[in-house]
Amino acid sequence: LVRADTGLFSVYFSQGEVYRARFSNQQGDAAFLKACSQSEGRFEFHEGRKHSERDVSRGTIALLMDAARTLDESSYDD
Repeated sequence: LVRADTGLFSVYFSQGEVYRARFSNQQGDAAFLKACSQSEGRFEFHEGRKHSERDVSRGTIALLMDAARTLDESSYDD
């Protein structure tokens, strides 16, 4: 769980992989990528919480690489 000024981000992991993500009114891959673009926030870890519905379509490494690419490209816009 990450609390940021722009919203609340929650992510579920299963066997080390991102399984489900929510950020404000977004879900899945888009929510994970939006949350990664936040420059500040407060992190909380809650062990044992589970969710049966997967909504992230890509693996964790692919999501993180896409987030890094997006952040890198946005730095050129400034």
